[in-house]
Amino acid sequence: MSRKILLLVVSLAAMLVACGCGDNRLLSIQVVPVNPSLTTNNIVYIAPGGNVQYQIIGWYSNRNSQTIIGAHGHWSSSNTAIATVDGNGLATSAGPVGETTVTVTVGGTKATSILSVCDPLVSFCPP
Repeated sequence: MSRKILLLVVSLAAMLVACGCGDNRLLSIQVVPVNPSLTTNNIVYIAPGGNVQYQIIGWYSNRNSQTIIGAHGHWSSSNTAIATVDGNGLATSAGPVGETTVTVTVGGTKATSILSVCDPLVSFCPP
């Protein structure tokens, strides 16, 4: 009887591997601010001297999404004179107004977000 059970378990495992049911690969990522109210038209706005905490959303082959710990990503800013970003996804204004692109890479998959440092006392800045 135990031989039949073992054969059944091995057969089920082989079927799962063959159909990819156990597959859970990272397909894409999205980088978004933890506070969504900072975003207007897909641009994140902060005041000079301000900061924004980004998070990574991973989309997987099993059709699920999940927040990925920020430290698991490699973070960068295209213009560090406008804003820098640390290893956990915290972007901080470096002083002047302007825009930079925040990029995060997880396992070869990349996502970006435009970060605008905008002074609401000088010009209109959404939100």
